Amino acid sequence: MRSPMLRLVFILSLALNLFLLAFLGAQQWRQRAVLGALPPTLARSAAGNALATIIGQLAEQLPPEDSRLLRDAILSHMGQLEAAQGRFADAMSQVRAEIDRTPLDPDALRAAMAHAREERQPISPVLEDIMMEVLPKMSPEGRHILARYRGR
Repeated sequence: MRSPMLRLVFILSLALNLFLLAFLGAQQWRQRAVLGALPPTLARSAAGNALATIIGQLAEQLPPEDSRLLRDAILSHMGQLEAAQGRFADAMSQVRAEIDRTPLDPDALRAAMAHAREERQPISPVLEDIMMEVLPKMSPEGRHILARYRGR
């Protein structure tokens, strides 16, 4: 006959695994829900994934009205974000192609990296515009949360 302690350990292990599976499923569902609001090009990008993570985390922390303001502002600038991200993604593809080229051409690689750096820069002003549009309308509590936000 098996030990009652072994049976208890098995049940606790099964319960913990089910809890972790449910937790991971909820996290995936939340991420997909936020990514679904983004245009397809941006949603498939690393920037879109990062943006979805930030929106999801802030939506949990901000008061509902402030969360809506932020989400609406991001969506209203999505065309600009998507265009800037697309140009940056194209430039990074060229960097990867230069890295993979045989023989390696250091000058071409350096030029591709410089071009990618230039294409990344237009993303920041769009994010700044979003913040300048939203912050004057947000509650003091929402601004306080944004000021303290560090990501997870």
